[in-house]
Amino acid sequence: MNPWLKKIKNWQNSHIKFEWNCGKDAEYTLEDKLIQFRASGIRVKLPTFAPALNLVGTQIPILPWIKGTPRKGSKDASKGRYLSVKEAASLQGMDNIHFGTDEFKLSNTRIYEALGNAVNVQIVRLIAEKFLNHE
Repeated sequence: MNPWLKKIKNWQNSHIKFEWNCGKDAEYTLEDKLIQFRASGIRVKLPTFAPALNLVGTQIPILPWIKGTPRKGSKDASKGRYLSVKEAASLQGMDNIHFGTDEFKLSNTRIYEALGNAVNVQIVRLIAEKFLNHE
């Protein structure tokens, strides 16, 4: 770790922040946590929490325990993969949403941005029901 510490010691604080959002009782390993690279640094959460869907497509959460697709020129699947668009939509309660047609489809970056800017459908439904049922 010493060579790495020497390399980053003069970086601005916003580039080296490490947010451990797993509590003090969680095992200190990244293998079974959600990892998200953010502008401020790295955020780590337990997989029982939904990560923030950020407006920037480069901050898509990583699921390190799931095998990804093999890298170019390799037969072995890489370890870890990004949260899929389908999974991100599901977190927002939008399991059946379509992001385009055969003629036009949004890019994954734009889809993640839209989902990050959205409000969870179930939360909106609960709030609406409270307003509609209020006497």
